[in-house]
Amino acid sequence: MSKSNPQVVRRTADQKQSTRIEHSFSKLQEFKSSMFKLMPAPVLKRIGLANHPDENPQDFYPFEHTHVYRTYDSDGKQLAQSAAIGGHFHIVKLKPQGPGEDNLVPEIESISPPMVMSVKKIKGRRQQVAVELNDYDFHTHEAEYIRTDLVQARKHNVVAAMVEAQEAQKGAPPAGAGEM
Repeated sequence: MSKSNPQVVRRTADQKQSTRIEHSFSKLQEFKSSMFKLMPAPVLKRIGLANHPDENPQDFYPFEHTHVYRTYDSDGKQLAQSAAIGGHFHIVKLKPQGPGEDNLVPEIESISPPMVMSVKKIKGRRQQVAVELNDYDFHTHEAEYIRTDLVQARKHNVVAAMVEAQEAQKGAPPAGAGEM
């Protein structure tokens, strides 16, 4: 181990790791997460058997709903869509902020029509992509700024913990092995 930093371990290719090394963190990350309310707008909800309002308008009912949109999640990842309500969400595009505009509330450039996630094959691989909800409801919302929170990024990475747990299970004997 290096004397300047006890966390640094140097090995040659033929040496095996004999001790576990703890993570070394540099500092806390803080970021601003702004919250917006997408104002009430009617969505056509199917309440009957018809597939389109042109077939049977009585099978569709307009109801008012709202969404919430945050600019960043608790991991510090920028969000591109509102919370899902009524089986759909909206993609929210922010205007880029220029230099010196860090203390200003982000401006919303556009809000998409209702979207859902669908699986499509892209370059031979199945991927989840956002597609329009249907071909008859194209409602959108106005946005109202609510507040901005100063958030500390999570100290514990959920994905890293899952990977670590999976790695720990690889060396463990199968459940019930050796029991009599």
